[in-house]
Amino acid sequence: MEGYCLLCNRLSQLQLSHVLPAFTFRWQKKSGSHIRHSATINQRVQDGAKEYWLCVDCEQLFNEWETKFANAIFHPTNVDGVPSISYGDWLLKFCASVSWRCPLHLRQQTALAELTPEQRRLTDQAQKTWAEFIRGEREHPGVFEQHLVPFGPVTASPGTDLPPNINRYLLRVIEIDFARSASTMFAYSKFGRVPYWDLCS
Repeated sequence: MEGYCLLCNRLSQLQLSHVLPAFTFRWQKKSGSHIRHSATINQRVQDGAKEYWLCVDCEQLFNEWETKFANAIFHPTNVDGVPSISYGDWLLKFCASVSWRCPLHLRQQTALAELTPEQRRLTDQAQKTWAEFIRGEREHPGVFEQHLVPFGPVTASPGTDLPPNINRYLLRVIEIDFARSASTMFAYSKFGRVPYWDLCS
């Protein structure tokens, strides 16, 4: 499919790319879980959502960071809990690449329809900043921060009323979501035990 790459803005043959990295869905299927989309929660699907967003070069750039993240963080964390992790500049690039995809996908799902004009402006600014950082035009995402916080199982919850399937959610679910308050909003990406927040304001 020919079109303009949404990351580098070049006219090219666009690739059918996963919204969230493909390794997350391979892991989910291999470990015996069924993949479901939130819009049709009772219907099983074979793979995660895909879109014609990226050219070959940008797809390959994302793949390099995704491979490093999968091997150094995702698979060790989902097998053995939280390991000692060695990482480099690629980790922030990987996180920003997923953050950049979040508003694109959520807009298509109309999940951002209720944002105020100022919140939409900040979301657009965050996405533009992440794209510039991914392309090497910025040294850092600045105020549009990335926070990676691995989860573990809940063994006791005194004083709280957690759902009985909370550990299935914490350890197994793959999702994208968006939340906001009067002063802060963030996109949330979760791959099994490895969630992180993309701070927009």
